[in-house]
Amino acid sequence: ATYQRLHALAATILRAGFPVVLDATYLKAEQRQAAAAVANETGVPFLILDCHAPEAVIASWLEQRQAENSDPSDATLEVVKAQQASREPLDAQELANSTRIDTQEASGMDQVIDQIRQRLPGL
Repeated sequence: ATYQRLHALAATILRAGFPVVLDATYLKAEQRQAAAAVANETGVPFLILDCHAPEAVIASWLEQRQAENSDPSDATLEVVKAQQASREPLDAQELANSTRIDTQEASGMDQVIDQIRQRLPGL
């Protein structure tokens, strides 16, 4: 239901002429296909940002969030591990419509931004 609502809102916003970023885990191919369908139906480009980070980096981020006590997320390392274990890999079509991001490497972000701009004209 959460993804259905997210996609319905995205479709409304896209039809109004605004860009949309769907920030969710998208662990299942069916969820990603539904997001791609929204882009296709509204005639906008679609790009998956396939984010990766080493477990130690993720654990550090989670510890920092919990210490700051300002993040609404209830994610723990156990939750992240369970998500990663149930993640369905990107298929060939999804890989063709994706850009891999190693999120712990800030030095590579300029390159990622350039890749996104090449894939999504008008940004």
